[in-house]
Amino acid sequence: MKPTMAKLMQDTRHGKRFRINVALAYTGRNDIARGVDTLRSAFSSKQLHPYDMSEYLLQEAWQLIPGLPVDILLRTSGETRLSDFLMWEATHAFLDFVDVQWPQLCFMDLVRAILNYQVHRKRVPVPPIRRNESDESKERVDKFLKQTRQKLWAEIMMEAKRAPENKVVK
Repeated sequence: MKPTMAKLMQDTRHGKRFRINVALAYTGRNDIARGVDTLRSAFSSKQLHPYDMSEYLLQEAWQLIPGLPVDILLRTSGETRLSDFLMWEATHAFLDFVDVQWPQLCFMDLVRAILNYQVHRKRVPVPPIRRNESDESKERVDKFLKQTRQKLWAEIMMEAKRAPENKVVK
């Protein structure tokens, strides 16, 4: 399944209108640990300086696409817990819990979740993510994040090559 999902990511990479995250066998802890490990390597190699560290850098270190907040988190299965899911990204998200399994999720479940979001979303502004303000630091951090994302995309492209070819059955 991993090569197929990588191929799907590759094929939709430049989409601009909508973004949906589908997470299978995913843990938020792994995201955070991967980000910390990436930063540790960057600090060790002097690619980044200690004063470059910020909430923004930590958040972006594991993001494939520059971070946008999660607006709605739809939890299937009837469970009312997040289970280590999008721990960082969903901090200010509207949480909607549905009592169906993922394969049975239908269009009307999505419509209901969006309507619930529109009715119940908080009107409190989300605080901005703090970032080091020095121009030198911004330049260094932006270069690091660009290289990190290029490396992640290269890994996805390699995985996508292993995906089975789409075949039309007549």
